[in-house]
Amino acid sequence: MQLSMIGCDYLPSLLDKSLYSFYYFDYDIIETVKKVLKFDRHARRRMKWRKISEDEVNLTLSSPDKTEQSIKGRINIYKTIGTRYIKVTYKEFADEILIISVVDKS
Repeated sequence: MQLSMIGCDYLPSLLDKSLYSFYYFDYDIIETVKKVLKFDRHARRRMKWRKISEDEVNLTLSSPDKTEQSIKGRINIYKTIGTRYIKVTYKEFADEILIISVVDKS
């Protein structure tokens, strides 16, 4: 069975964890997988130094402008938010998404 991702809904964050629902479909089968969003200490520090909010990271995750593969199975995503160009590096696991780094590239 081949699954395709068709959407992502954000649910409110709980401390350092946020939940996302990913919807996959294969003709008549719809499957929802909930994943916990965790932030690495490095990512939290970068967000604080660069004044990037968790909401901006969530927006970048839910609708990136650009996506590219990185090293060690990581994924880089980019999004323009106002005058900022945000880059989020994350790694996806079976039950969680780990945010590794957050950078303002503008």
